[in-house]
Amino acid sequence: MERIEIGLKPWTQKYQRPVESVRRRAIIARGCGSVLILFGVGGLAIAIWGGEPEFFFGGPFLALVGALLLWNAIRSHRAVRSRSRDEVVQFAAPYAFALEGDELVFPAALTREEERWPLAATEFSLGSLVGGDVLVVESTERRPRRFPSAGLKQRPGEVLALVEQYQRERVATGRSDE
Repeated sequence: MERIEIGLKPWTQKYQRPVESVRRRAIIARGCGSVLILFGVGGLAIAIWGGEPEFFFGGPFLALVGALLLWNAIRSHRAVRSRSRDEVVQFAAPYAFALEGDELVFPAALTREEERWPLAATEFSLGSLVGGDVLVVESTERRPRRFPSAGLKQRPGEVLALVEQYQRERVATGRSDE
Protein backbone atom coordinates (compact mmCIF):
# COMPACT_ATOMS: atom_id res chain seq x y z
CA MET A 1 0.00 0.00 0.00
CA GLU A 2 1.41 3.35 -0.94
CA ARG A 3 1.92 6.39 1.21
CA ILE A 4 -1.06 8.74 1.39
CA GLU A 5 -0.36 12.39 2.20
CA ILE A 6 -3.05 14.72 3.51
CA GLY A 7 -2.21 18.06 1.94
CA LEU A 8 -2.38 21.62 3.14
CA LYS A 9 -3.75 24.55 1.16
CA PRO A 10 -1.18 26.73 -0.64
CA TRP A 11 -1.68 29.73 1.66
CA THR A 12 -0.20 27.72 4.56
CA GLN A 13 3.06 27.37 2.63
CA LYS A 14 3.69 31.01 1.72
CA TYR A 15 5.64 31.99 4.85
CA GLN A 16 9.31 31.55 4.19
CA ARG A 17 12.40 33.61 4.92
CA PRO A 18 16.15 33.37 4.35
CA VAL A 19 18.05 31.88 7.29
CA GLU A 20 19.98 35.09 7.85
CA SER A 21 16.71 37.02 8.23
CA VAL A 22 15.41 34.52 10.80
CA ARG A 23 18.69 34.74 12.73
CA ARG A 24 18.63 38.55 12.71
CA ARG A 25 15.01 38.65 13.87
CA ALA A 26 15.74 36.12 16.62
CA ILE A 27 18.62 38.24 17.92
CA ILE A 28 16.45 41.37 17.91
CA ALA A 29 13.62 39.50 19.65
CA ARG A 30 16.06 38.25 22.32
CA GLY A 31 17.13 41.80 23.04
CA CYS A 32 13.56 43.14 23.14
CA GLY A 33 12.40 40.25 25.32
CA SER A 34 15.24 40.84 27.77
CA VAL A 35 14.47 44.56 27.97
CA LEU A 36 10.76 43.84 28.59
CA ILE A 37 11.66 41.40 31.37
CA LEU A 38 13.90 44.02 33.00
CA PHE A 39 11.19 46.70 32.75
CA GLY A 40 8.63 44.26 34.14
CA VAL A 41 10.77 43.32 37.11
CA GLY A 42 11.61 47.00 37.64
CA GLY A 43 7.91 47.93 37.55
CA LEU A 44 7.11 45.23 40.08
CA ALA A 45 9.92 46.45 42.35
CA ILE A 46 8.57 50.01 42.14
CA ALA A 47 5.08 48.73 42.98
CA ILE A 48 6.28 46.77 46.00
CA TRP A 49 8.85 49.14 47.51
CA GLY A 50 7.71 52.45 46.10
CA GLY A 51 4.08 52.12 47.02
CA GLU A 52 2.89 52.66 43.43
CA PRO A 53 -0.01 50.19 43.02
CA GLU A 54 -0.59 51.04 39.36
CA PHE A 55 2.68 49.26 38.52
CA PHE A 56 1.65 46.09 40.33
CA PHE A 57 -0.13 44.45 37.37
CA GLY A 58 1.78 46.12 34.55
CA GLY A 59 5.18 44.91 35.70
CA PRO A 60 4.41 41.18 35.70
CA PHE A 61 2.51 41.54 32.43
CA LEU A 62 5.54 43.13 30.74
CA ALA A 63 7.79 40.42 32.19
CA LEU A 64 5.48 37.70 30.88
CA VAL A 65 5.36 39.19 27.38
CA GLY A 66 9.15 39.55 27.46
CA ALA A 67 9.58 35.93 28.56
CA LEU A 68 7.36 34.69 25.72
CA LEU A 69 9.25 36.81 23.21
CA LEU A 70 12.58 35.55 24.54
CA TRP A 71 11.43 31.91 24.48
CA ASN A 72 10.23 32.19 20.87
CA ALA A 73 13.49 33.87 19.84
CA ILE A 74 15.55 31.09 21.43
CA ARG A 75 13.49 28.40 19.66
CA SER A 76 13.78 30.16 16.30
CA HIS A 77 17.51 30.67 16.67
CA ARG A 78 18.08 27.02 17.62
CA ALA A 79 16.06 25.88 14.61
CA VAL A 80 18.30 27.72 12.13
CA ARG A 81 21.61 27.49 13.99
CA SER A 82 23.07 24.69 11.87
CA ARG A 83 21.64 25.79 8.51
CA SER A 84 23.56 27.58 5.78
CA ARG A 85 23.12 31.34 5.37
CA ASP A 86 21.72 31.00 1.84
CA GLU A 87 19.05 28.46 2.73
CA VAL A 88 15.38 29.47 2.80
CA VAL A 89 13.38 28.48 5.89
CA GLN A 90 9.85 27.14 5.38
CA PHE A 91 7.87 27.80 8.56
CA ALA A 92 5.02 25.34 7.97
CA ALA A 93 5.19 21.60 7.35
CA PRO A 94 4.85 20.59 3.67
CA TYR A 95 1.71 18.52 4.41
CA ALA A 96 -0.57 17.87 7.40
CA PHE A 97 0.27 14.18 7.89
CA ALA A 98 0.78 10.98 5.94
CA LEU A 99 -0.51 7.43 6.29
CA GLU A 100 2.42 5.09 5.77
CA GLY A 101 2.13 1.41 6.60
CA ASP A 102 1.02 1.06 10.21
CA GLU A 103 2.08 4.58 11.11
CA LEU A 104 0.83 8.12 10.98
CA VAL A 105 3.69 10.43 9.98
CA PHE A 106 3.80 14.12 10.92
CA PRO A 107 6.48 15.92 8.87
CA ALA A 108 9.25 18.03 10.33
CA ALA A 109 8.66 21.76 10.55
CA LEU A 110 10.87 24.66 11.64
CA THR A 111 10.92 23.89 15.38
CA ARG A 112 9.65 20.31 15.32
CA GLU A 113 11.16 16.98 14.28
CA GLU A 114 9.28 14.35 12.30
CA GLU A 115 6.94 12.27 14.47
CA ARG A 116 5.57 8.80 13.86
CA TRP A 117 2.50 7.59 15.71
CA PRO A 118 1.20 4.01 15.63
CA LEU A 119 -1.95 4.09 13.53
CA ALA A 120 -3.71 1.48 15.69
CA ALA A 121 -3.36 3.67 18.81
CA THR A 122 -4.50 6.86 17.06
CA GLU A 123 -8.04 8.21 17.10
CA PHE A 124 -9.51 10.58 14.52
CA SER A 125 -12.59 12.68 15.20
CA LEU A 126 -14.39 15.75 13.95
CA GLY A 127 -14.70 18.89 16.02
CA SER A 128 -16.00 22.33 15.21
CA LEU A 129 -14.80 25.88 15.38
CA VAL A 130 -16.43 29.15 14.46
CA GLY A 131 -14.78 28.98 11.02
CA GLY A 132 -15.80 25.38 10.26
CA ASP A 133 -14.94 21.78 11.02
CA VAL A 134 -11.72 20.59 12.59
CA LEU A 135 -10.04 17.21 12.22
CA VAL A 136 -8.74 16.13 15.65
CA VAL A 137 -5.98 13.50 15.82
CA GLU A 138 -5.29 11.98 19.24
CA SER A 139 -3.06 9.25 20.59
CA THR A 140 -2.23 8.12 24.10
CA GLU A 141 0.53 10.09 25.85
CA ARG A 142 0.72 12.62 23.00
CA ARG A 143 -0.59 16.10 22.55
CA PRO A 144 -3.67 16.17 20.27
CA ARG A 145 -3.24 17.75 16.86
CA ARG A 146 -6.00 19.80 15.25
CA PHE A 147 -6.35 20.58 11.57
CA PRO A 148 -8.97 23.23 10.72
CA SER A 149 -10.84 22.94 7.44
CA ALA A 150 -9.40 26.31 6.38
CA GLY A 151 -5.91 24.77 6.14
CA LEU A 152 -6.62 21.31 4.71
CA LYS A 153 -6.97 20.69 0.96
CA GLN A 154 -9.85 18.28 1.65
CA ARG A 155 -12.71 18.72 4.07
CA PRO A 156 -12.08 17.13 7.49
CA GLY A 157 -15.00 14.72 6.95
CA GLU A 158 -13.43 13.50 3.69
CA VAL A 159 -10.06 13.03 5.41
CA LEU A 160 -11.75 11.07 8.20
CA ALA A 161 -13.44 8.80 5.64
CA LEU A 162 -10.12 8.33 3.80
CA VAL A 163 -8.34 7.33 7.02
CA GLU A 164 -11.11 4.88 7.96
CA GLN A 165 -10.98 3.33 4.47
CA TYR A 166 -7.18 3.05 4.72
CA GLN A 167 -7.46 1.28 8.09
CA ARG A 168 -10.17 -1.11 6.77
CA GLU A 169 -8.02 -2.00 3.76
CA ARG A 170 -5.03 -2.69 6.02
CA VAL A 171 -7.12 -5.03 8.17
CA ALA A 172 -8.77 -6.71 5.15
CA THR A 173 -5.46 -7.44 3.43
CA GLY A 174 -3.84 -8.48 6.71
CA ARG A 175 -0.85 -6.27 5.98
CA SER A 176 1.36 -5.31 8.86
CA ASP A 177 4.64 -3.55 8.26
CA GLU A 178 7.26 -4.42 10.80
